[in-house]
Amino acid sequence: MKSTERHKLKENEFASALSRIIHWVTPRLNTILAVVGILILLVVALWIIRYQKETRNKAAGVNITKTLQDLGGSWEKIPEEKMTLLEEMGEKYKNTPGGAALLFRLGQHFAEEDTEKAVKYYSLAASSLYEKDPAHLALSGIYVKTGEYDKAKEYLYKISKESPLYDNVLYLLYLCGKGARDESLAQKAANELNRDEYKESPYPKMLAIREVL
Repeated sequence: MKSTERHKLKENEFASALSRIIHWVTPRLNTILAVVGILILLVVALWIIRYQKETRNKAAGVNITKTLQDLGGSWEKIPEEKMTLLEEMGEKYKNTPGGAALLFRLGQHFAEEDTEKAVKYYSLAASSLYEKDPAHLALSGIYVKTGEYDKAKEYLYKISKESPLYDNVLYLLYLCGKGARDESLAQKAANELNRDEYKESPYPKMLAIREVL
């Protein structure tokens, strides 16, 4: 008997709870359905965007690789008159990993002969690359050579001390200090570069040679 009463009590509690839920949901049903519909549309839209991005990235990688192969397979074999084709391709695919890598390589290609183009392509690469430190370092190196030390420092300070490139950063900061006659900056960079953690780096030796000269 007690078991039957407990069972009925549980049924009544369930029925009461269900009734309260229905009573709360009924006047709000249209709103709930609208919200659910919007959430479904957002999920579908995000999936479509992701799929399109992956498709675009894949297409960019395939087209860039094929173009490089058609032009000789290596940068050294690419005729200079064909370089504009790679420049156009780099800008077309600048928002893809393959395009960003191509832009960085274009920056390297023009670094010695056309500083303006090198800065352009390194800057575009820096805005798209996941790992931006190499592009920032390359830009700072150009500005050190052109004597634009404030611009060089702007990019050097974007690179974390934990970066494996930080020994190079310190050396360029040293050059910035010397070039701008900021002995405080030069000495600080030299002191950091001479720490034990950089003893295997070539830059302390390069710094020592410059100090002697």
